[in-house]
Amino acid sequence: MKKNVDTYKLLLEYRATPLANGFSPSELLMSRNIRTTLPTARSNLLPRLVPTEMLNSREEKRRIKQKQHYDQHHGVHEKVDFEPGEVVWVADKRTWGTVTSKAETPRSLWIDTLRGKYRRNSFHLSRAFRKDIPEDEYQPLDHDLVSSTQETLPTDSNNNLVLAQSQSPHI
Repeated sequence: MKKNVDTYKLLLEYRATPLANGFSPSELLMSRNIRTTLPTARSNLLPRLVPTEMLNSREEKRRIKQKQHYDQHHGVHEKVDFEPGEVVWVADKRTWGTVTSKAETPRSLWIDTLRGKYRRNSFHLSRAFRKDIPEDEYQPLDHDLVSSTQETLPTDSNNNLVLAQSQSPHI
């Protein structure tokens, strides 16, 4: 069999086929169905207004559903905000560090480590809990910053962070 591709016929069928919102491109553009090679009654070809409120609500529902599926499939999660003085794990350097300040670029932070000072995107940082940090591996550079951090983070007898009632245990 020989394949016969008529571009104009293909475009005609595409323009007459309903989209996910229930309306065809020709209905959205010209407020009417176009005549195709399939027989149809003349009453189906008469102009009629597309209800814009219904169209907008369907499109909004479609967008929300698409976003939910994308977020679920790609593991999207909320951005973590780090504050100065927080202890973090720097993934690419494989070392602990302390956030000193926010950088001028979005989502970037200045980190002090044993190896020096680095600017890193928050994507490459993980929040650390005191029980995760080995004492011999991490010695912060700025001792004043450490003392102010220890004052603001309450701990129990095992040196674990104690969360207040309003704080969530999952960060």
